[in-house]
Amino acid sequence: MAHAPILDNFILKLLQGNLDNLDIIDIASGNGLWGFYIRTRANGLPNIIGLDIWPPYIKRIYRLNIYNSMICADVRRMPFKENSFDIVLACEVLEHIPKSEGKNVLYELERLARRMIIVTTPLGFIYQGEIDGNIYERHISAWTAEEFEERGYSVSIIDARPLPRTLKFIDNIRRFILRLNSPTLKEIIATKKYED
Repeated sequence: MAHAPILDNFILKLLQGNLDNLDIIDIASGNGLWGFYIRTRANGLPNIIGLDIWPPYIKRIYRLNIYNSMICADVRRMPFKENSFDIVLACEVLEHIPKSEGKNVLYELERLARRMIIVTTPLGFIYQGEIDGNIYERHISAWTAEEFEERGYSVSIIDARPLPRTLKFIDNIRRFILRLNSPTLKEIIATKKYED
């Protein structure tokens, strides 16, 4: 799905350590950026599975050999048995799913993980329509940090559109004068780790 570049360093920091022979699934792998980052910037040679619902994405990244295998499937009906993956990565996925189904998806992520789950999503609702004709890119639900904390996740919230202090001050004055809503997009990074 869509990629928020501000997340890159935060997620890669969570993936520190030797990933050799670990099984990782990149849920809603989109254009394969997380798989690429894991291959090129992480330590070790993990087995990475990419999963996406949009066939054009699957076709595009299959040729790049980033992932050990690609699966075209809906995140709401994943074809894996319990504890299939050491690391379950679901970046920018939940906001594309109705809230009631998203809660079931979280259960599925927890069912699949042996060691760690990493989930990112915007804090609150951020409008996004189709991208390149992909109806699955639409944002249709909003999430809060408390919803993850209630499920036992550790949560960090980051400013996804940081401005230098001077520009932030000027922007705040402009927004106050024009009575505009705050432009700040915040991202939730939720992690759950399991004991080995």
